[in-house]
Amino acid sequence: MKYTINNSVKLTIIEGESVLLNVDDGKYYGVDEVGTEILNLLENNEHISNIVNKIARIYNVEETKVALDVEKFITKLNQLKLVHVHE
Repeated sequence: MKYTINNSVKLTIIEGESVLLNVDDGKYYGVDEVGTEILNLLENNEHISNIVNKIARIYNVEETKVALDVEKFITKLNQLKLVHVHE
């Protein structure tokens, strides 16, 4: 499954962290360094399994732990309508 950042979301990276603005509802969201890396990979059309693999390697964390965290993060982004699902 792939996800992309919604067209109505503006993404700005400041000192390794992201600020997302949903222009549809005017809400801002802050994202930490790991979340920013995930967003960058989403922007590059990476598949979820590739994102998990890359995050696990970058931060030297077990892939099963990363998979759960990535799933939670992307689910939250989807609930907030910040990403779009491509099945």
